[in-house]
Amino acid sequence: MTTTRRRPAALLAATLALGALAAPAQATDPSPSPLPFPTTIEGAVWQAIRIAGSGLPWIEVPAEVLATFELADGNAAGSGGCNRWFAPATVDGETIDIGEIGSTMMYCGDPAGPFESAYLAHLGEVARWSIADGILTLADADGLARIELAPRPDTVLEGTTWILTGLHEGDAVVSAVTEPPVTLALVDGTASGFAGCNQWTAGYTLADASLVLGPVATTRMACEGRMEAEAAWVALLGAVAGWEVTGTTLTLLDAAGAPLATLEAAV
Repeated sequence: MTTTRRRPAALLAATLALGALAAPAQATDPSPSPLPFPTTIEGAVWQAIRIAGSGLPWIEVPAEVLATFELADGNAAGSGGCNRWFAPATVDGETIDIGEIGSTMMYCGDPAGPFESAYLAHLGEVARWSIADGILTLADADGLARIELAPRPDTVLEGTTWILTGLHEGDAVVSAVTEPPVTLALVDGTASGFAGCNQWTAGYTLADASLVLGPVATTRMACEGRMEAEAAWVALLGAVAGWEVTGTTLTLLDAAGAPLATLEAAV
């Protein structure tokens, strides 16, 4: 399920609350991109490294939070730290107009939830962009820098731990966030992860954009209230026929190319 976020009026209050939470956090260490650095905002995947409030010092992104920005074909999207966000966007020279921001509606605890609220609030105020020494700066109409981001290469399918964030039901995306999270990892012909209660494993065959998993085996624990969702995840794995990775997002596809599930790369 998706919703549209309104641009918040109390940006200063949200950022002050975030500052109290994230004061001791260290800066993230995004994976470096090969030189030369991107020279345009479009086409690259950018990872937020710090945000600033109106008249406030920079706030480093908490180490365990991954927030991203991508711009292509008139649309901006990325991870807010927990949810996927998306918006129409127009670039004209060094100006950028980001429209109403929508996102999935998964619950986000600390520190991802407060950070995501502030991050999306800043995005709603962005009007200008610039790149210097490989760092993308997004600023408001008055020239006040709101977000700094570093280039991040696309995540590779194999060797990455993927966390389930959404299940596709027609045109809707339903939150699939659990604690601990449902996971998927592909290494040397063996797929494995956590299914919600039990660990699971399966062989896999990978060829270009095709991916076949199965048969799936699991451990035999019983968890009250989780078995139905776990069974649905195991059944979904058997229906996977393809995949797409965009930035830090993996989409599992069925035989007709329709999306089955969305996963985010673990930080």
